[in-house]
Amino acid sequence: MGNVSSRLIADFFVRPGALRRAWLRSPAVPLLLANGAAFVLLYPLLQLAHEACALLVAAALSALGELEPVWNLAQWLGIDPIYTAMAVQSLTRVEPLGLVARDWPGELLHAALPGLFLQPDPDDAALVAAAFGGGNPVLALGLSRFAADLVLLACGLVLVHRAPTLRAFGWLVFVDVSLRLVRFPPPIEELEAAGLSFLVFALAPGLTRRDLALSDLAAQYSEPLLALGLGLAALALAQLCLWGPVLAWRAGRRLAAAVSNRAGPLASADLRFESAECKVTLHSQISNLHPFLGWLPAPRGLLLAALGVPLAAGPQLWAWPPSEPEPAPPLARSAPPAAAPMVPVGGDAPRVEAASATSLAGPHDAARPQPVSRSVVRVAGGPPVFAYTVNGRPEMVRGMGYNPMHSGKPADERRALYERDFALMRSAHVNTVAGWDEHEFDQVLLDVAQRHSLGILMPYHLASTTDYTDPEVREYLHARILTWVQRYRDHPAIRMWGLSNEVLHKLIHPSWMQARNDPVKERRAEAFAAFFVSIADDIHALDPDHPVIIRQAEESFVGPIRRALERRPAARPWLVWGVNIYNPRLAKLLTWWRDKGPPHALVVSEFADGGVSQADRPRGYQKLWKMLREHASFTLGGIPYVWYTLGQEEVDSVFGMVGPDVAPVGDSLEAIRQMYLEDEQRE
Repeated sequence: MGNVSSRLIADFFVRPGALRRAWLRSPAVPLLLANGAAFVLLYPLLQLAHEACALLVAAALSALGELEPVWNLAQWLGIDPIYTAMAVQSLTRVEPLGLVARDWPGELLHAALPGLFLQPDPDDAALVAAAFGGGNPVLALGLSRFAADLVLLACGLVLVHRAPTLRAFGWLVFVDVSLRLVRFPPPIEELEAAGLSFLVFALAPGLTRRDLALSDLAAQYSEPLLALGLGLAALALAQLCLWGPVLAWRAGRRLAAAVSNRAGPLASADLRFESAECKVTLHSQISNLHPFLGWLPAPRGLLLAALGVPLAAGPQLWAWPPSEPEPAPPLARSAPPAAAPMVPVGGDAPRVEAASATSLAGPHDAARPQPVSRSVVRVAGGPPVFAYTVNGRPEMVRGMGYNPMHSGKPADERRALYERDFALMRSAHVNTVAGWDEHEFDQVLLDVAQRHSLGILMPYHLASTTDYTDPEVREYLHARILTWVQRYRDHPAIRMWGLSNEVLHKLIHPSWMQARNDPVKERRAEAFAAFFVSIADDIHALDPDHPVIIRQAEESFVGPIRRALERRPAARPWLVWGVNIYNPRLAKLLTWWRDKGPPHALVVSEFADGGVSQADRPRGYQKLWKMLREHASFTLGGIPYVWYTLGQEEVDSVFGMVGPDVAPVGDSLEAIRQMYLEDEQRE
């Protein structure tokens, strides 16, 4: 029927009048007209079906995100738990509310089915639309609507191939959804907010640059061309999702048939691998088939079991939950070499000869500044109640992550830029500034911060690529850090010493899909933890008036530091933990910390609501701050991420609150000003 209809449509435009009149008398014409009329009449119902499907998918995603096995996925696979949790949150944290219809039909539907249809919105131009709560991740919303598009596309294709009388109707549905995908592609700003470029880098770090930003690529093309490209890409992805499984299934059946025909009688033979050598060799060969099988236990074990190899014969394939690696023995402090040059690994510092006042000078060392009146910062108490005081006054850390790139500029220019930034921060009721680069946080910055009554969480970068098992490297870093502390310890703007940031995360999982089964990385993680505890103790001995903070990604890497502390038992109320988190899982993290975490005070050293649109991000900051304040007994405060859109990390373009000219980007800075002001008024 479809071939006849296609020929008749073609003949209508190319044949002369007599044949065209015959075409109009064809029995296919009424069928085509009926299909077209049905599509026009049923179009509102198709829209309703599409939005209802989006709502159902969103509800399914939300339910999926509540399942505990989903959150244990990273533990089972051994992959990066931080990026996995962020991905799960971005894909499942969606709040479906209901359907909204326009005008009087919406009023009637709301009156008849108030649990499904919401009150009509006079500003909504859509005939019918799915309504979602605020603050939903861009990817979760996009996935819900994309799945609804796939359902209608699939229904259209089923009608085309399985219902001859409705073939034209099916094509109209298919074409309508395809045109919608092309005409209404996801905006580049939303893809940027979803962290798509960072996701690509995390999955395949060798394919893209870490500093790649979609907005930078989009700037090279005109807006219409970019929209067309995104629309065609969405349509191509939809076609791949529809036809990919079908083609893969057909190819698999053909391959299985070919193998069966070629194997002949051997296909039904009861093959067993009896010798231990054969079992181990087979296990090794299967592991080398693909890198994925090298670290994923389930497919490897199932494949061996299917071939008749007992799982106990080879190396252990199943570990649930995965056993934690044996901790490395404590590192003994070795004396520095007498004359051999020291070469740190990973570019932490240049080649140096011997430790001296000159070789250990900081990046901006000139003459040591004279102290004005040093600050005295204390963390008192014990779990679960801690008190944070600055010069004897209780204080809550109302912070701001500061990511300037001014270190190469003249001192006067830097001073003017800091004056501008810190004045704006103080107007937002910020009292503490945190950073990541010790080259930026020097005497110039400290002096300006003090004039604006801002405290500084003083950073010192420790690279994850450094070999902390090397005694020479440890001695070199130990000397440099203590010289750095001695230089700045008397400055009144100092609040804490911030050694490193997420070193254990980057050391154990250099990329998202790299499994946690590398003994070398595990030993280096234990070595770093031992080094950190050692240098933290020495910093406190040198400067007992300022706490030391270790900043790590969420709570996933507490183990090595906790074991290192247990190997050197002592009371350390001055040691503060910092956690960096970018999703509402903060509430669960804080509850876990109160019940099972280390017995130290906590600072949420980076926080933002990742994956949401720029319009929803201000609400995310306020929601996370509220969670933090509900655990204020042991949480000293928090530091929103981040100040500049043009900063040291590629995600700064997504989370930055001000542009290079400090013009506010969105309403995030205003939201932070309001929540800090309310805090001050409560105090």
